Amino acid sequence: MVQNKNETEKFSPEQMAKIRNSRTSQTSKLKIKTTKHLKQSSMWYQYYQNSTTTRKDVIKDVIFQRLIVAFSLLSLEEMQTVVHEYTTRKKQNSSISLHSLLLDRGKLTKEIVDNLRGLRNIEGKSLIPGYDIVRPLGEGGMAAVYLATRHQDGEEVAIKVFAPPVSDVSTEIARFKQECQLAIKLESEYIVKSYEGGDFQGLYYLAMEYVPGVTLAEKVAEEGALGEKRSLEIFGSVLSGMWEAWNRSIVHRDVKPGNIIVREDGATKICDFGLAKALDSDVEITKTGMIMGTPQFMAPEQFTNPGAVDYRIDVYSLGVTLYVMLTGRLPYLGNSYLELSQSHVQEEPIHPSKFDVKVSRPVVAFFV
Repeated sequence: MVQNKNETEKFSPEQMAKIRNSRTSQTSKLKIKTTKHLKQSSMWYQYYQNSTTTRKDVIKDVIFQRLIVAFSLLSLEEMQTVVHEYTTRKKQNSSISLHSLLLDRGKLTKEIVDNLRGLRNIEGKSLIPGYDIVRPLGEGGMAAVYLATRHQDGEEVAIKVFAPPVSDVSTEIARFKQECQLAIKLESEYIVKSYEGGDFQGLYYLAMEYVPGVTLAEKVAEEGALGEKRSLEIFGSVLSGMWEAWNRSIVHRDVKPGNIIVREDGATKICDFGLAKALDSDVEITKTGMIMGTPQFMAPEQFTNPGAVDYRIDVYSLGVTLYVMLTGRLPYLGNSYLELSQSHVQEEPIHPSKFDVKVSRPVVAFFV
């Protein structure tokens, strides 16, 4: 399974030293040329499209495969053979799905395929106690999200199902369990509510409030710059949610448009505390030197000293998110972690007025 770039990356000691030393550069070296930035700065939708071009259903296929093996419907070797054929055919631009291939090869019946894809056992009973899966909603990182109904009251909920990687399982499981523990603590109308977590067949889940709508990333990709009034409304809502987290000594570490949901009625909620850190805990799940977050939105401290961060990195990431809402563009350029880290440390964001958008002086002062 391919790991997303926004998960972790490790710099060499030489690279880390280079980033730290760059802080002492002369002011003239810190500023980029406006014409260069204007020429190279990508529109937000280009970044968004590039970040979502990977094949869909990757995680759902992984979950499906693991359930097949867990219920001894196919051996691991048999499953690997089918996956190899499936991968080969996808490279040849075949539109066949994994479950269709299994049906074509006579490996599984349609009833069993439907049950496993709906997170039910081969008899049709839900694998997640108290919930019935309705349909998949999306996926990202190492988790897929499903729409489900709760047995207790028929309420629609979202269930995040985590498929830990084959390597370094303990670290990833510990991180997901920490996400569950931290998210359940949070009570705010601006944060997606988390209810409970658990595990089944080597997979882990978190039941959450279902919020119909789109991510802020999708909204900006479709509409472009949102205007100052609407941008500040969203900024204020997310800030209120994050204030609740900070008051509980929780740092999100991955505030970005993709983790902000805009409801159908316009209300805004922040979600996905998968990289969150409890400041009042001595437990450090990540490895020394591992970078946590999405580099386009990360504060310089996350690159240079990821183990010693506080709520201010969330403020920084929220500021970058505000910039994207106001301009429809990313403020910093780079094709790699190192380039992006140097941009965040060395360069100043281009003045919003250069992008032909109207932004008041107080808001501009927030950036420059």
